[in-house]
Amino acid sequence: MQRTDPESWSLDLAAVTAPSDHCWVGSGRATVHPILGTVTGVHGCFAPPYVMADLRLHVTLEVNGIRIEDHGGPGMGDAGILYAGGQWRPHAIERNGTYHHIKNGQLVSFAVQSKLVPLVHAPGFLLTVAVTNRSSSSARFSAFPLLEPGQPNQLPLADWKYPKPRPGASPARLVSPNLWQTAEVEIRLQGDAETLDVPHGERGTFNFIVTAGALGATRVENELTDLTDVTRQHWRQRIETHLRAVPELRSSNHDLVAYYNRSLISGLVSLWEHPDFLMRPHVATSGMDGGALCTYLWDTGGYAPNLVSLMLGDRA
Repeated sequence: MQRTDPESWSLDLAAVTAPSDHCWVGSGRATVHPILGTVTGVHGCFAPPYVMADLRLHVTLEVNGIRIEDHGGPGMGDAGILYAGGQWRPHAIERNGTYHHIKNGQLVSFAVQSKLVPLVHAPGFLLTVAVTNRSSSSARFSAFPLLEPGQPNQLPLADWKYPKPRPGASPARLVSPNLWQTAEVEIRLQGDAETLDVPHGERGTFNFIVTAGALGATRVENELTDLTDVTRQHWRQRIETHLRAVPELRSSNHDLVAYYNRSLISGLVSLWEHPDFLMRPHVATSGMDGGALCTYLWDTGGYAPNLVSLMLGDRA
């Protein structure tokens, strides 16, 4: 296992036994929750001080003018995109899907893969949707994101306690295309290509980024395709820093090694690095879901004090 490579810490989503609403992925600055059973669905994002607890995002694909939904259908008949599993990684959640039906006398067949990536330098997340054309000829793909911003909220860092913050008092209203606002918070949806002509056997990718912030301060100027690498490299640095003094377990008992490594990643996802936190990293009790950023003393003094001390070193 290459411990500094975030890919080495992958976990099959089918092996996650916790309730589905416990499956989040974080960057140390933001965390986001996929709707399991769908390929593109997102429900909820926390990026202190911004609360997007009830935000929802879905992407509908259109192939040669035929709309294909992604709503987690069970696969009986033409139920839209069929979910085909995925992987949790420290920096992203990847989900796979497939579609294969005769429509209007022609075969429409493609594979779809999404990556859900929490951002490092902005409060929000990136969703990439890649399609591979398996039809016998070139196909025109379009992607239509549907964002429901819900009731976003801005909460002072001192108020991020337990339980997770609730939505704000009023829903965000649409003020211009792909921009929603309340009195204090705005939510922005940005994307790149809307339509791609994808030859047989080739692959095309759509990118969507959702950010929260103060009014007028949510636009992201980066190339959207670069943001996945930014989060991956950030996680590589986190692993290098916090596991430098932590022993590596090697054994012929592969299940024991896997259990040990899952314990380490459970600690890593609980470390938050918001630039305005007084202590960085900040050890959060509910690390992955990102909402309850409180810290109980017995978490670091009773359960695994030595490992936590090794992870933090002299930074805390």
